[in-house]
Amino acid sequence: MLAADTICRNLKDLLLRLIIEWACRLDREEGVIACPIVSAAIMRWQENKRLQALDADSHSADILRRRAAVIGFRAGMLCYLMEGRQSKKQIGEFAEWVAEYTFRTQMAIFGEKLEEEISQGLEMATAKGAVESLLDLLPEVFDKSDLIALRVKRKQSTTKQSIGTILLRWKKAGKIEQVEGLAKYRQLKKN
Repeated sequence: MLAADTICRNLKDLLLRLIIEWACRLDREEGVIACPIVSAAIMRWQENKRLQALDADSHSADILRRRAAVIGFRAGMLCYLMEGRQSKKQIGEFAEWVAEYTFRTQMAIFGEKLEEEISQGLEMATAKGAVESLLDLLPEVFDKSDLIALRVKRKQSTTKQSIGTILLRWKKAGKIEQVEGLAKYRQLKKN
């Protein structure tokens, strides 16, 4: 029993030293790190999963594939750094494997419940008319305060930048024009 305890303690100490060594090595890394093998593998994997999610009409698969791709990419990049920045086919395969394992695990744990909640949310949004655009909810002639009040009611951002961005997009899209000394806006195509 005593010998087994010593072996376990020595193994734990060795693992702890290795973890600390790798953490220090990774902490010294600077700048942008690029590994085309990992990037290409994850992009290929993600596109394949996107098409599968479309075929299955699965919103949860579409969401979870993106999250899994990020985890797979990070694992691949970590492996790339641990291999001394050597581009090896196995690193891309490892990144894909991590992404696939993560995706399958997330789908098994969260997929069905997430799909139910997304479906319920879409049904509620349709029933309440929440899918209407902000512009449809504004009067034919409005000003910034009308837009801000509507966004407050919908618990959306009302920063100067967000309001300005919305108005600029609507103007560029030909949906509104400025009137009355630039203080008010008129909808050009009211549905």
